Amino acid sequence: MLEVKKLILISISIILYFSIYAQLREHEGYYITPDSDTVHGKFLIPVDDLGNLNLARIQWRILFENDQNDIRVFKPGEIDCFYIQDSIESLIYFTLELYMNDLVFVRQVMDGQLRLFAHYSEELVGAKDDIRFINNLFTYPRKAEPDYYVVKKPNQELVKVMEFSMYRILPEYLSDNPSLAEKIKDKELKYPDVYSIVRQYNDWHKKEAKKLTTSVEIDLNR
Repeated sequence: MLEVKKLILISISIILYFSIYAQLREHEGYYITPDSDTVHGKFLIPVDDLGNLNLARIQWRILFENDQNDIRVFKPGEIDCFYIQDSIESLIYFTLELYMNDLVFVRQVMDGQLRLFAHYSEELVGAKDDIRFINNLFTYPRKAEPDYYVVKKPNQELVKVMEFSMYRILPEYLSDNPSLAEKIKDKELKYPDVYSIVRQYNDWHKKEAKKLTTSVEIDLNR
C-alpha cells in the first residue's frame, strides 16, 4: 500500500513539474530503448495557450504514459528516440550529443544519407504589448523557428549548421559533393536554403549509389 501511495505521489509530482510552465496534451506514440525495444503509449506534451507544441521543452525531458497507465519521465540517453503522432505532422526526436558531452533530444526534420535535425530555443520573443497570462505566469509567445540545425552522415560526427559559420564548415563536411560544396562556399546557397542543401545532397548520393551499383553489375556480367 505504501508503494502504491509513493507511485501516486511521484506521478502527481511529475505532472505538476511539467504543468508549471505549460499545459499538457496527450499524443499517441512510441519510444525505442537502447536495446532496440519499442514501447507504445501516450506522450504528455507541453503546449502554449494557443495549443502549439513546445518543441524546445521536450528536448530535455519527455513525459510518457504506457498502456498500463504507468507514467515516466525520460531524459536524453535513457531512450534512443521517440515518435509523436500529431494531427498536423508526426515528430521524431533522437538522442544526440550537442553540448560538450551533454545529450539532448533533437527533432529530425529530414531523413536520408544526410540527416537534418532542428534545435529549438527556449528564448521568449515578442513585444511588451504581446504579453500573455498562462498558469499564473506572464510569458511571451515562444520562437517557433529553430535557432540552428544539425546535419549528420552515417558513422560520422554531427555538424551544427549556424548562419555565421556554415559557409566555412559545411563545404568541408560535404566535400564528397564538390559542386554542392562550392555553391555553399560561394554563398549561392545560404542559411535559409538548408532544407534544399540536404535534399540536393541526398538526391546526388542516390544517383552516385545507383551508378556504382550499375557499374558493379556490368563488371559481374563481363
